[in-house]
Amino acid sequence: MKQENYDFFYDIIDEACMLLCSEPNCNYLDALIRVSKDIIEDIDDSRLDASSLNKLGEIYDRLNERIVSNEDIRLAYNFLFVKALKHAKYPLDILIPDSIGLLFANIIRNYYDYNINMLEINAKCASLTNTIANFLELDTYCFAQEEDSKLATIAKYSSNMQDRDLVVYNNKLLDPLEVSVDTIFGYLESKTENNTFIPYKAISKLMKYLDEDGIFIFLIDNDFFSYPDLNNFRNSFTGTLLGLLILPDTMFQAGKARSVLIGSKKQINDFEMIVMNMPSFADAVKLNEAMMNIEAWVRELSHIVKEN
Repeated sequence: MKQENYDFFYDIIDEACMLLCSEPNCNYLDALIRVSKDIIEDIDDSRLDASSLNKLGEIYDRLNERIVSNEDIRLAYNFLFVKALKHAKYPLDILIPDSIGLLFANIIRNYYDYNINMLEINAKCASLTNTIANFLELDTYCFAQEEDSKLATIAKYSSNMQDRDLVVYNNKLLDPLEVSVDTIFGYLESKTENNTFIPYKAISKLMKYLDEDGIFIFLIDNDFFSYPDLNNFRNSFTGTLLGLLILPDTMFQAGKARSVLIGSKKQINDFEMIVMNMPSFADAVKLNEAMMNIEAWVRELSHIVKEN
């Protein structure tokens, strides 16, 4: 990973976006979608005069001057997402930090020893999917669900830019999907609808798409276990909650602390869920020790789930 490479990529995409932003009614997110689509498919010459079209073509041609790795492209897009989301007035906390993405990737890498299909729910820009997929040494086929049409579109094209053919379902979390995957992951925000806690309902619904030997890994708000319908969820959920990794409060804004919930669709009798308080990610020694323990536990977990 060379900083000059992702700077090079960022600068070119940003220059193209700023050129498009000079056109009427085009914000930076719209421009980023259009630029990404132009590069993957073909230049959209609608609404552009000849001079702007020529400038845009020249900017795109400069991408051929250097080979940029998928990881450098991912890092550049992370910065582009921040700028785009700010301009379009989206909250920036919809972007999941790389540190959490790498934690998810470590869990997946130690659980699976074969190529996998994976689904991210509430994917936003699919930054979590691409963090995980770039880190894994496995071949992955990736799916994503995202309700917001603009975010679903940039998720698709930014993934395509990383040579990843992401299939995006632009629908609501509880809508049906046509997919079968080895693992499901993503952020399950605490929301209620008609007095029902949506994450409980979503977990139960998503199990139909998960392989028998697979696991789910969800980032959850720390009030997950405090809703009135928790007992109903426990009684109706036919799988097993395997582990809870409590993330440091310092990673999040005040009152928005989160944890990582790991589970299986299989019912494993006499299994006691592990609960671990994660150390500060800034403390390299303690974090490394915690990760070694998690990786060993996940490898053991893989055998337990698959043998049941």
